Amino acid sequence: MQKKEQECAFFSRSACLKILLLMKLTAILTVILTIQVSAKVHSQTMVSLTVKKMPLSKVFLEIERRTKYRFLFNNDLLPADRKVNLSVRDEEVTQVLDQLLGNTTLTYKMLEGDVIAITVRAGVRLQKIRITGKVAGTAVPAATGALVSLVAVAYWSIAAGSSVPTNGP
Repeated sequence: MQKKEQECAFFSRSACLKILLLMKLTAILTVILTIQVSAKVHSQTMVSLTVKKMPLSKVFLEIERRTKYRFLFNNDLLPADRKVNLSVRDEEVTQVLDQLLGNTTLTYKMLEGDVIAITVRAGVRLQKIRITGKVAGTAVPAATGALVSLVAVAYWSIAAGSSVPTNGP
């Protein structure tokens, strides 16, 4: 008795083997591409960075360059005299920011669109600045030397201000 070669339902044996081989190849390529995409997403939230005696603003710009995140900060709020030393490898950006801002009056907030806002911690009061002087303007002829009444004075870099009557505070 001879063995009869089994065939696939609709195709010959060689055609079935080709289809199975193609399916295996497709499965392998799908796994490889999925791992590649996963590695790309991982690398956008992780950062490796080594800086020495660098201002915070430049560290933020360096993190921007290496990740998908963008920073929003006011240079006037950053400590001008603070230079940081930092060495991290494959750490989350949030952990790096915790290290950078730990001993400052600053904190961060994650916003929509991969934006990180650097702000002053809640409860921290900014230094009060007393502004003195004489306010005069072009609302009256300069020849008379009259003072301008009910002047609004505002500090340009923060949302603060005051109104001053003609005779002063």
